[in-house]
Amino acid sequence: ISFGNQTTADTYTVIATNGTTGCSSTMNNSCIISIDPSSVSGTASTVTPDVCPETSATLTLAGYTGSIQWQQSADGSTGWTNVTGGSGANSDSYTTPALIADTYYRAVVTSGTCVSVNSNVVLVSSNITWTGNGGNNLWSNPSNWSCNTVPNTTFNVNINNGTPVLDVDFTVSASLRLGGNAELTIAPGKTLAVSAGGKSEFNGRKVLVQSDASGNGMIGQIAGTLTGATNVTVERHFTARRAFRLITTPVTTTTSIRANWMENAT
Repeated sequence: ISFGNQTTADTYTVIATNGTTGCSSTMNNSCIISIDPSSVSGTASTVTPDVCPETSATLTLAGYTGSIQWQQSADGSTGWTNVTGGSGANSDSYTTPALIADTYYRAVVTSGTCVSVNSNVVLVSSNITWTGNGGNNLWSNPSNWSCNTVPNTTFNVNINNGTPVLDVDFTVSASLRLGGNAELTIAPGKTLAVSAGGKSEFNGRKVLVQSDASGNGMIGQIAGTLTGATNVTVERHFTARRAFRLITTPVTTTTSIRANWMENAT
């Protein structure tokens, strides 16, 4: 028995009619049909789109119709899975676990048996930014960083201004990005490396690898990616004694050896 497309929840009665005799009879039992409203995705938002590493954020959903399931993704387009950790995965207010990487979130809303719909996508960025407010330019000074903590290898590190001096060995496991008018110096005896999966973006900013009697600064193993390294100067210190020394210059560049050695520098 079909009642057609109904838009109102109500009690419906069936009347059976004999097509030959024209006799009809009202059936004894009635059925109740419930109409679920269409799923409405609503709008997802957060007041803390940027958080310090190892800090949580709270997302809210407004203007929705249906039940909620929050989901997360590493890139905002693929790999969507139900959220893990945090609290409120099925409510209109979800608090993430402590984050150490950029994470995308959305809400999947389902009204009864209606088709599920997805909300807009919200990005929560977890990063630490150089401020240079510590009274010196040392990387190892917590007061020079936005979260008042020295970056560890799993942090997303942004340097958009100033002249920080990397005075500790550091391996990029997440990301390191230079931008704006930033200039980075790698101190003598210290090494900057990039592990597998890590990403370092110099973006053409000036990078100085220093050298003195205490040791040589180094750009170490690049197992991940290093891009924009087009303005890097490498110093080498030689002790004052008579001896043969073998030194070399990059041989895969388009500039001359003389230019690589800065003999014609201005």
